[in-house]
Amino acid sequence: MEDRSEKLRAFFAKLICTAAKLGDPRIEQAFRAVQREPFAGPGPWLLTLGGHDYVKTPDDDPAFLYQNLLLALDAEPNAIGGTVTVAQTAEAAGRLNMATASLPLIYINRYGPDRRGTGLPNNVLSRCPLWLPAYSSRPVCPPGWSKWVLWQHTDGNIGSDAVPVAGIGRCDRSRFAGAIADLVTWWKNPQP
Repeated sequence: MEDRSEKLRAFFAKLICTAAKLGDPRIEQAFRAVQREPFAGPGPWLLTLGGHDYVKTPDDDPAFLYQNLLLALDAEPNAIGGTVTVAQTAEAAGRLNMATASLPLIYINRYGPDRRGTGLPNNVLSRCPLWLPAYSSRPVCPPGWSKWVLWQHTDGNIGSDAVPVAGIGRCDRSRFAGAIADLVTWWKNPQP
């Protein structure tokens, strides 16, 4: 299975870097180096693209994980079966940490799943790297975090730098809190 995973990662890395017109081989190397399987837990998985409805994979074939997806716990309000609680998110993060020795990325806006600004204050979750959707010029972290690792600054229509991406069009875009070399290092072992 390891050979298949390596082949999937190599193709995925080439596909992503070609689509994004990235010429820096270090980014492709980072995508190639990191297995997604340990972060996702046992399949089948629920996957989404661009905040659309989730789709369940037919089985646990790792090929489903090598799509243009970032693996994260999405703690935002949703309409497809209820919104996660702080306890549920912390339990999932703890289990992923035990299984992979890494903490997962948490995707949550400043208002939290209850939309009241309570965030996800929890000693497990506040150690996880934050992926902050905030379509403003000055992102504000939710309670429990003092910094973001990824900032989703636009959905392609609103937010900072809301312009079409060449060859792709309007889409969600995020910034990393650091230089490309920092991103390559972080991608191999995500830390807050």
